[in-house]
Amino acid sequence: MKKLLLLIFCIVATLTSYAQAGYDFSATNSNGYTLYYKITDPIRKRVEIVNAPGAMGMWAGYSFSGPFDVPAQVENGGVTYNVVSINVFFMLGAGHGSITTLTLHEGLETIGYTTFWQFNVGNSELIIPSTVTSYGGGAFYQTFWTAPSVRIRILNPIPASGYNGCPAFDVNGRGFGGGVTVPRNLKIIVPTDVTRAYCNETTPCGAGGYSWSSYADYYREEVHIGATGYTTYYLENENFKVPTGCTAYIITGVTPSGSVTNPDQAVVKAFTAGKIIPKQTGFVLQGPANSTVTYEANVTGTEVNVAGNLLIGTATEQPFSATGKRFYILANGDQGMGFYKQGTRGGMSIKLKAHRAGLCLDESVARAKSIVFDFDTARDEAEATGIQNVPTNGEQKDDIVYDLQGRRIMNPTHGIYIINGKKVIK
Repeated sequence: MKKLLLLIFCIVATLTSYAQAGYDFSATNSNGYTLYYKITDPIRKRVEIVNAPGAMGMWAGYSFSGPFDVPAQVENGGVTYNVVSINVFFMLGAGHGSITTLTLHEGLETIGYTTFWQFNVGNSELIIPSTVTSYGGGAFYQTFWTAPSVRIRILNPIPASGYNGCPAFDVNGRGFGGGVTVPRNLKIIVPTDVTRAYCNETTPCGAGGYSWSSYADYYREEVHIGATGYTTYYLENENFKVPTGCTAYIITGVTPSGSVTNPDQAVVKAFTAGKIIPKQTGFVLQGPANSTVTYEANVTGTEVNVAGNLLIGTATEQPFSATGKRFYILANGDQGMGFYKQGTRGGMSIKLKAHRAGLCLDESVARAKSIVFDFDTARDEAEATGIQNVPTNGEQKDDIVYDLQGRRIMNPTHGIYIINGKKVIK
């Protein structure tokens, strides 16, 4: 009740301030709606969208029915202005209709106090531009999301902080008259490696009492997997939960082929869906080719053991080199999927893009030009391990045997083999 009274007080105070603010000109947007603008910086040619004139009563405000595009620019008197803020106010019960598709453009910096409060919004995906750095309290408080599932894509890697820092998406579904406002099947997509930052921003907003940390269960990130079905990945600040339909791999060793003309074989450890990869771990991710995969980060739970991992990664684009080391990147080369020397660097260095990983080997074991891997076998073994019972009463698992070319051998005879990761002469 106290929150409701505080919100009503803020509404009255805000209405008064908006009524006094006025506007400088009006213009029609691409949807045919007349919008009212106030010039906030005539030198830099910046304007904000403000309330329609006379917006003091309970029934004042804009009324939309259909798509609504918040323009990036507007022209008046031969001058083009940049629209940096939408700072309007809608009273409860104002009959402001439904927005079937809300579109916001880069360059928008502020979404004002309760701007879309109790609007019907039909977006299945709402993109909030990277330039938005300020939200008035409750910018999306009690918004009625009408799509069966909603993705809110926030492009800014830095959560807006301060008392009015959070837009209040109202995930609890609170509403007047028992109305349910929570977006069904909600996911909030944030940039790579920033879920932790959003979860750690605990300052509540000015309406609804939400903070960015309120949405900890809804944050997701995305990674693109190319035509080969493989990519490397690395997160600096948070762990990574392997998503459904994907498998993650680390490289813990290399089995020499014994021939300079044949590629060496990587020793691979696989982690299936649901496993949690620790932060600051380079890994290979396998998933559907040419797909964008949604994953959870900064999750609680037991992390897998990645001791001995030879993959290195980076959060920012940078080169790697070191005395006594050789470096490789993941590629689909002349020996198939594997790790190859990059361009003309000859293995002496590599340059990785942000959130990617490469292979670093000691010079003594890095003679061949490439290292291939048997990911399928590693995945099959990881999946089998997940469903088999742990041996008891001294029962031993069958040995896993490879030849020096990395091929699995079911009935070894005489020779040198790799058995359970160790070189053995039979």
